[in-house]
Amino acid sequence: MQFSIREARQKLSHLLKAVEQGEEVEITRRGRVVARLTRPDTADEQTVTRAAARAALREKLPAAHTSSAELIRELRDERG
Repeated sequence: MQFSIREARQKLSHLLKAVEQGEEVEITRRGRVVARLTRPDTADEQTVTRAAARAALREKLPAAHTSSAELIRELRDERG
């Protein structure tokens, strides 16, 4: 469900009831989502899921053999 800020102010009680029932509510400003209302338990689950996804991605990435400082030094040396 999406509501503008104005609509959200006018219907806050309705939106909170919807969130309690498991709905996700997005608040928009000029058509862009600026906030998302979710149940606390849903937000916790999403946080855990995102953390697991990040960890899995890190495991897939190859280990860097060069430090970032060394890489920057090399790039600067190439430029002269």
